[in-house]
Amino acid sequence: ALFWYPSVSKSILQFDLRRQYFRARTQVPICTCTCGANLLIRRDYIFEDSFHQLMNIDLSRIKLGLNVQFWGEEGVDAGGVSNEWFLLTSRKIFDGNYGLFTVTEHGAQPSSYSNTFLSKVDREKYYQFVGRFVGLALQQGQFIDCYFTRSFYKHILSIKPSFHDLEFIDPQYYQSLCYMLQHPFDTLDLELYFVYEGAEVSGAGEQKSLPQELKKNG
Repeated sequence: ALFWYPSVSKSILQFDLRRQYFRARTQVPICTCTCGANLLIRRDYIFEDSFHQLMNIDLSRIKLGLNVQFWGEEGVDAGGVSNEWFLLTSRKIFDGNYGLFTVTEHGAQPSSYSNTFLSKVDREKYYQFVGRFVGLALQQGQFIDCYFTRSFYKHILSIKPSFHDLEFIDPQYYQSLCYMLQHPFDTLDLELYFVYEGAEVSGAGEQKSLPQELKKNG
């Protein structure tokens, strides 16, 4: 038996039409000449090479086409090489070792963690590179091996995130907060106190712990 859901089908159709319109307006051809954007990438340094070349390329040349070649490998990019480059580069971008994104089962979000490698360069430049790379993937109609969290999409669209978006970042933490909100605080017995541990030193040189309230009666 077939089931028809008008509202769902209509929304899917509208999205598909918007997607086709977007690709028709932004599609960039695969370039087999030297007039377009040419990337020469070393496989062992695919993240570094992609960053430096994509950030220094004239964007007007990308409109003429994109040609990707791996160092030391013969062949013309008829689409397959570009597909592989997008896939491999996206995996490097969202690799937690680079500290740009934290990846969960619900998607990727910018990471506040800064490792030794990225602390030596301007992190903002790397996020600009990611934006340029993802934009190029959209233009090319390419798949990348990751997706973002709902709250991050909201940031891109200038939509204010809500508390419930936390569920798609850290489900366990979200459930814990919901539990606290749904039950009287004095019945939870969590032994949480909004204080910090200060200290005072007596005349004899003895140090005594002195809890201080962050907010009176808070």
